[in-house]
Amino acid sequence: PLWTVQATGSNLDKQADLQRIVESTLQELCDNGLDKELLEASLNSIEFALRESDFGGRPIGLAYVIRMMDNWLYDNDPLELLHYEE
Repeated sequence: PLWTVQATGSNLDKQADLQRIVESTLQELCDNGLDKELLEASLNSIEFALRESDFGGRPIGLAYVIRMMDNWLYDNDPLELLHYEE
């Protein structure tokens, strides 16, 4: 797996500080885990946006196709992302 961080509008001389903050935050998450309430709140927000079909002004068909292609790209079922519950 690959995970990247992109910092726009930042000073190059602060790169070491940013790297230290990111690494310490990730270490804290590894040591203590995720806050279950924050995780549940995030998932609820995503579910609400999906059910409301709120795609930030994008045409709904385009938003669905982009989501399907993201899944299909990794050999998963492209229709899987259109189902929110069984």
